[in-house]
Amino acid sequence: MIAALDEERTAARAELVRALSSGRYLTLLARLEEAVPGPRWVGDDIPVEELAAKSFRKLAKAAKALGKDATDEELHAVRIRAKRARYAAELAEAVVGKPATRFVRRARKLQDVIGEHQDAVVAEERLRAAAAKEHTQQAAISVGRLVERERARQRRARACVPKALRKLNRVGRRAWR
Repeated sequence: MIAALDEERTAARAELVRALSSGRYLTLLARLEEAVPGPRWVGDDIPVEELAAKSFRKLAKAAKALGKDATDEELHAVRIRAKRARYAAELAEAVVGKPATRFVRRARKLQDVIGEHQDAVVAEERLRAAAAKEHTQQAAISVGRLVERERARQRRARACVPKALRKLNRVGRRAWR
């Protein structure tokens, strides 16, 4: 099982190196370098604090819809919303000040908590996939024990989500009144 995982990692790394060496990626880097000195804004002239407030409202709505038995996918979707809201808040920090900075810090904490959960979910999936290729009792026992640990990580992370959401919601309401 370890050899199979190592083989997968080696193949994934080779694919990554190929992608980072491709002409497409190098063109992207060149375009980014050109854009950095003078980024262009495409679209309406909307104040950044308004964009941040809108992102926060979308996050708050998604978070409110989470039930006690939220699926892994629903939690992950809230994490993505938190990331977007955090990025918008980072843009607005210069205008809004400390309330935005507090929001950014709390959004990052929420992302970390849900990210820990997501990492455990993915690890469990990977372990199960690796175990499916092995047909030994020892592999089954080993994977079972490791899956137990990942499930415990998931439970610990889920237990932290409500508190992180409450704190983020509180600072968000203050920042984006």
